[in-house]
Amino acid sequence: MKKKDIEQNKNILETHYKKTFEKLQLELEKKKELLREYLTETKKQANNLSKDNKMIDFFKIKNEYYYLKKDTVLPENIVKSVEQLKREIQSYYIMNYIQFYDILFIDTLGEIFYTLKKQADYQKNIFSSDLDKYKISEKLKSRPFESFVDYQFYDISGETSAFFIEPVIDKEKQIGWFVLQLTSNSINSILTSDDNMDKTEETILVNKEHYMLTNSRFSIDNTILTKKLSKENIESKFKEGKGEKIVIDYRDKEVLSVFEVIKFFDSEWLLISKIDKNEVLSGFYAENKNYLFNILENELSKNKTISLTHIKNKDSVISVNMDEYKRIDTTEIIFTQGVSTCTAIAIVLPGKFAYLAHISPFDAIYKDKKTDIIKDLLKKISYFEITESQKELLEFKIMSTKTYSLELLIDKLITNGYNLNQIKILINNKSDFGNIYSNLKTNQTYVNWRTINNHTDISSQDFKDAENLETILMNNCMN
Repeated sequence: MKKKDIEQNKNILETHYKKTFEKLQLELEKKKELLREYLTETKKQANNLSKDNKMIDFFKIKNEYYYLKKDTVLPENIVKSVEQLKREIQSYYIMNYIQFYDILFIDTLGEIFYTLKKQADYQKNIFSSDLDKYKISEKLKSRPFESFVDYQFYDISGETSAFFIEPVIDKEKQIGWFVLQLTSNSINSILTSDDNMDKTEETILVNKEHYMLTNSRFSIDNTILTKKLSKENIESKFKEGKGEKIVIDYRDKEVLSVFEVIKFFDSEWLLISKIDKNEVLSGFYAENKNYLFNILENELSKNKTISLTHIKNKDSVISVNMDEYKRIDTTEIIFTQGVSTCTAIAIVLPGKFAYLAHISPFDAIYKDKKTDIIKDLLKKISYFEITESQKELLEFKIMSTKTYSLELLIDKLITNGYNLNQIKILINNKSDFGNIYSNLKTNQTYVNWRTINNHTDISSQDFKDAENLETILMNNCMN
């Protein structure tokens, strides 16, 4: 390809990257605004508590009752009155402060003399040895007024929690704090909502210690404060404050990302919106396939077959006929022969299964309507064989002597959510037909190319030596 053509392709790809960054920025702005609204409203509710006379009166009564009960046997009528007041406060909490997981009533001595949940921190001292490991203990030791304690795993409740600290003032004197416990559930829900997101798009929140404060879209395991991201990736973003980068993410995937530092009280978080580069490049192909397919076609049509190598199978094999597909597991070998004007495709999940299809020119990938084998096969695999997260693990290995079917076949795969880096194609227009074999035990899929005259192998190719379509395009758009 001429240098000017490569430069033109590079410019078009960079324009596509720019559009992707702009889309990610819109998503980040949307999530940032939702986060801001949530934090503002939650802070407002916390502030309201410090002015809530009903709660302040209860704080004073319960604090006095806590110490009296330690030293005195109280009259039954007083005990009943306090118990009734506690029930009223529980109902009042549900009506007014239910967004907080718990509210701790703590006096200036550090005594947690009341909590709504009455968990293991109830009637303990926040400065004692078994509680002083928490950030809330360290913060209260500094005698704060209004404050916020960043997210930490709080073993008492088994929840990742942050805390709002609100002073309790009586006659212009501070007598303690309301400490409002806020779990990470709401923030996680806001940021991980995937409405209108692309397949691999994700927005995450990261703290200064490089830990995720949200759950991954791509893992069934909890990642909140358990998944630590790379230092070089996160620290540079905190320093820059805002921007866009192409980086390797926590899944070891190359991604396009936009980011911004979010400040709340003394806390700083990194908000990141990102998408896999593989998906972006497949989208680039789909938007520009009128000329990008020509690049692929030209590259694939070049004679790249290797020297004759006889590859023989002594094991029994499962044979696939034309207009048919079959499945094997790791104990079997599958093959089809006589692929000439037809197309063969092996769909492989390494170590698990493989399907092999022999598709005739009467199929939809040849613009005919008699069969649509790829549609049926992809539907079967998606329904019975894999989860959504396993789609990226599938390998598509396509062979033919001609390129007639390839454009529509690639379209079908991309439309169904697969990417160019999952697709490899072998073409040999100097052969009359080919036979394709797939052996899961050796993780080998290869083609023996033949001629009609002598029916002997003229060459052999293993798909492991072929470049995937993404690599072919990138070599012609960026190099």
